[in-house]
Amino acid sequence: MAMRKPVAVFFADLNRSVDEWQSGTTWTELLSGDRNAVVPGSLIVVTDDDDAFEATVTELTSVGPRMVVHWDRAVPVPEKAQQAALA
Repeated sequence: MAMRKPVAVFFADLNRSVDEWQSGTTWTELLSGDRNAVVPGSLIVVTDDDDAFEATVTELTSVGPRMVVHWDRAVPVPEKAQQAALA
């Protein structure tokens, strides 16, 4: 079975701002992907430059998307996030 590819990668503070159920990030933290493709129910990746996890968007606000992080779905840290961390 083919796995759906995430539509966008966002930086998120995975140590402090993630609660037990839902977290959020801002549009300015969009590292790659199309903002217009980020809709409720879409799969995204959130990273803090050290770790990355799949997340599902639950709501969109003017500040940015809110999402549920799937802690059991770790993924490799996206290359663009690694490059941004080195800059």
